[in-house]
Amino acid sequence: MADKNYIKALRRAKAKKTYYTSIFAFVPIGIMLFIVNVGLIETNIPWSLFPIGIMSAILVVQKILLYKKPTKTVFAKDYLQYQTEKELRMIEFEDDMDELEAEKLQLTHLELQPLGRQDNELV
Repeated sequence: MADKNYIKALRRAKAKKTYYTSIFAFVPIGIMLFIVNVGLIETNIPWSLFPIGIMSAILVVQKILLYKKPTKTVFAKDYLQYQTEKELRMIEFEDDMDELEAEKLQLTHLELQPLGRQDNELV
């Protein structure tokens, strides 16, 4: 299980690195295109907004995919094993919750006894 977690962590780290690399590439390019459009080429059409918008959309998609939880489809080869492990975790969770409920019920049925205190005890 540790190897699977390491692989998942490595994939997320690579995705984060790709996202931040894209930011560092897209921001200066967008600024440069805007300056060229506004300052050097005087046109009535703000053509630089089109590539800036496309680059922004790419960054948004990358950010969404960065935190998207990967799911297995029914057609995946290891779907049955994945779904079995998922159901097993749910059953173990339910069992743990049942145990906690039983302990809670036992604790609520206990009678609280006042502590006996002698007059000469320091508080």
